[in-house]
Amino acid sequence: MIGLALRGLTGGTGGLIGMILGPALVVLAVCGCMKCARFRMRDCSCIKHCLRVTGCDTFDDFEMWVHVHEVIYTTRASKLSTAVRLIAGDQQVTTDANTRGIFHKPLSIFITQGTEALVVELLDAHEMKVLATCKFDIVKDILEHANNLKDKVYPMKPKSKGVVNTKVKLTMVLDMDSEQEKGLLEGIAGEDDGISPETGFLLRQELNKAVAQPRDSTAELVADAPQSEIDLLARGCVGPLEMFGTWGRRNAVYAAVLGPPAERKYVLALWNDEHEFRKHQRSTKELELLRIESVMPDPNRDNVFIINYVDKDKRRQRFNFQHLDRNRDVWVEMLTLLIRKVRAEKDKKRQGARH
Repeated sequence: MIGLALRGLTGGTGGLIGMILGPALVVLAVCGCMKCARFRMRDCSCIKHCLRVTGCDTFDDFEMWVHVHEVIYTTRASKLSTAVRLIAGDQQVTTDANTRGIFHKPLSIFITQGTEALVVELLDAHEMKVLATCKFDIVKDILEHANNLKDKVYPMKPKSKGVVNTKVKLTMVLDMDSEQEKGLLEGIAGEDDGISPETGFLLRQELNKAVAQPRDSTAELVADAPQSEIDLLARGCVGPLEMFGTWGRRNAVYAAVLGPPAERKYVLALWNDEHEFRKHQRSTKELELLRIESVMPDPNRDNVFIINYVDKDKRRQRFNFQHLDRNRDVWVEMLTLLIRKVRAEKDKKRQGARH
């Protein structure tokens, strides 16, 4: 048919027009064939609906969050830069590169109806070579265990001789609107606070952990169970850090926010280690929250955040911390939110006192 059309266009007085339109028709025909080749049954809404109704497909399209905590492996390479890639059908997302295998990176991936597996790959970040993989059946491994996919360690199958004994630690969350995300969590870590969906996801995960922890594990930082957003955020600001000292030296510290009634004011307290914290020993340093001017990510180091502080003598100080157990942005956003809400509560009390 295309040949007849071309002969008709190139014959007689219309030869010049045919010479112009002929190649265009060929290009259109090729594009049409390519589109048909890429067409899948589920691209048709009617077929997609029938497959779902008849039970051939057992789930609808859904979006899930995968928090890539870290990858543990053994290698002879002195400094191997790696990344983690998730593949689900035609969807792919990848973490940033890291030389220590510590990512703490949330990835959102869309799972289309009929997708059979989620594949997790460890990549050589320079050559983009696959070093190890693990595969999850969408139904059997994920949907049927939706409530038990947090902080799990999974073995990975090696794909390269240079990396062995590979394991990946993941948290998978399917429903961000569940009852666990409601209550006090609705008032914080949301879009109204000016944070990204990725950081909001991480904040909610940390806050949920704080709520689920036994009272003695947080050393009773605040009175009884959390009764306000401030109390909840304070319980979430707990964990190990590395503090930069003079000449670039790093000191391990354990940080926690203390507040009323244990302390007269809210402070970010530092101990030498977690043991001292658990034993209620005196902290080695305390930063009053209302004297913190800003908490910001280090623009030159993606795992470091900065606290700008003004002491009682009005001297400005700068503290650099490196994250260990969670994403750097979680520390930044959680401390920033907490400071903001403590200041708002103080302003509210002042206004009430005036009236």
